[in-house]
Parts: sequence; structure tokens; C-alpha cells
Amino acid sequence: MNQSNVRRIVIGLLLAALIFGVWRVAVFIYPDKFFSKQDAIDKVEFQDLLLTEPFEIISNETSRKDGDAFKSFTLLISEIDRNAIIKDIRQASNFTNQYDTVTPASRIVSDYPRTKKFDNFETEKFVNRKLHKPLGRGFKPYYIHLKVSKDSNEIFNEETGN
Repeated sequence: MNQSNVRRIVIGLLLAALIFGVWRVAVFIYPDKFFSKQDAIDKVEFQDLLLTEPFEIISNETSRKDGDAFKSFTLLISEIDRNAIIKDIRQASNFTNQYDTVTPASRIVSDYPRTKKFDNFETEKFVNRKLHKPLGRGFKPYYIHLKVSKDSNEIFNEETGN
């Protein structure tokens, strides 16, 4: 290899690294612009629930305050998926239709470091699954609240954490 070929390879690698760096910064600053259907599927699957039918992303928002991130999205899903998710939540061993009687998983989770724990409950308008996942001693836990509408085919996902 002569010197001009080596120079071209080095310039190409530097440009690729620069483009990758700019892309990573853009994803960090504007996460809403890069949110995809696969991201939504992954977030729902993290709750141990499945989306098998086509769906639409209605809204997606991310905000940061005091080092914490708050993310939310709304999906319009099929009636088949909605009914399956509601069935899965209602069949959970700790499901209750009276949320005020639930012992929040956030209290229990300290006994099980780095383990996902769920609250499954029903309110007047929603069937809910709240996930509490500790991130280790000294770190704020990760919370996700998924609400399935009883009146429409919408699901709402809200999460807080680092």
C-alpha cells in the first residue's frame, strides 16, 4: 500500500467516526425524532407483554429535569392486542381491581436487587401494569407505567429513570 491509500483510509475512518459521533449526539438531544415502532415494541415487551398486530404511534415525548428522564408515548393498537394485553394483566397472580389495596412493588423491590417487579391493577378507565426495576444501590429505580384504555384501543406508556 502506498502512502496516498493509507491517507484515504485514515480520512475515511475519521469521517465515519465523526458521522457516528454526530448521530449519537443527535439521538441524545432529540430522542423523540428517532423513536420507532420497534422501540415501542421493545418497551411493551419489557413489560412482559406482546404486540402482534400493526399499530400506530400517536404521540411520543421525552423531557429531562434534574438528571432524570421522563418518557411517554401513546399507541393505537388493534382490538386483538388490546384484549390480549388486558387478559395478561388480569391473569397476573397479584392482579387487583382495587389499587389502594396493592402493596406497591416499589416497597418489595428493595428485597430483590436488579429484579423486575410488577403491580397489576384496574381503575375505572384503565387496566394498568406498573414496573419497578432497581438499578443497584445508590441509583434511582426505573419505573414504567403502562395503561390500557378500557374505552378505546389506546395504550399509554410513561417511564421515569436515568
